[in-house]
Amino acid sequence: MTERSLATVVRDIGGNVDRIIRAEFQLAVADIRTWVETFGDASVLLIIGGVAATLAAGFVLLSGFLALAHVMPPWLSALVISLVPGSIGTVMLLRCRTRIARQLTPMSHEIVPAGRGL
Repeated sequence: MTERSLATVVRDIGGNVDRIIRAEFQLAVADIRTWVETFGDASVLLIIGGVAATLAAGFVLLSGFLALAHVMPPWLSALVISLVPGSIGTVMLLRCRTRIARQLTPMSHEIVPAGRGL
């Protein structure tokens, strides 16, 4: 058995890591291509619908701002109108945080009993 130098071992490890990263990247690209081929038409419609809904929501908020600006100062009208999407966004972010925390909490069957190492 021949002894390899530390530099050779480190170079081999670096080359292996590089190959693993390239293979993972190619796998991710292949997965994305498959997903786009499968859901391509639906995803385009989803994006167009999302953009249209966002524009519509913006104009609804703008019309509310302009209507309120007739009965109160414009700065206060903008503040009142900003409470609507701000409240919705806050509630959604809090619910998302709760769901993510629930997903990250280990299940009882995943906990390793005391005294039994990995």
